[in-house]
Amino acid sequence: MFELSISIGTSIDDVIKWKLLLQDLLKILIGQNICLLTTYPQRHSVGYELKKVHTLMFDKTKYLINSNIRLSDETIDLTFNDEDFQRGFLHIIVGKHWDEVIENISQLESVTTEIIRLEDDSKTLLWYNPSSLVLDKIQSFIDNCKIKV
Repeated sequence: MFELSISIGTSIDDVIKWKLLLQDLLKILIGQNICLLTTYPQRHSVGYELKKVHTLMFDKTKYLINSNIRLSDETIDLTFNDEDFQRGFLHIIVGKHWDEVIENISQLESVTTEIIRLEDDSKTLLWYNPSSLVLDKIQSFIDNCKIKV
C-alpha cells in the first residue's frame, strides 16, 4: 500500500493546494476503467449523478456502485467535490473487481485490487496495490513537486 500523508495547515490556500495535488495524482489513471464504491451513500452522493448506478446490501451495509466508468477529468472533479470522498466513504477501484473489495471491505490490505481512497481526515491518501508503473509515476510526481513523504 502506498500512503501519502502530508501535514497541511488549516488555511484555505493549504486546503486548495492539497486538493490540487490529489487531483494531479489521480490524473495518472486517466483513461482507465474504474468503479466507484460508496459506503453508506447519502441522497447527495456523487454516485447518483453518474451512469451505471447499482445499490447493494452486504452484511447490513448499503453500497452504491458505479461500474465500468472511464476515468476522466470530469470524474476526478466530481469525486473530489463529493463529501463521501473527503470522509473516506468513496473508494476508487481500478478495473472491474469491486466484488472482491466489498467482500473484504473491513480488510482492504488483503485484496489484490488497486484501490484509492482518502482517510476520514481528508489529509491522507491511501493507494492499495498500485502497479509498478503507477508507483514510478507517483515517485516522479513527488520528486517534481518536491514533496517530503
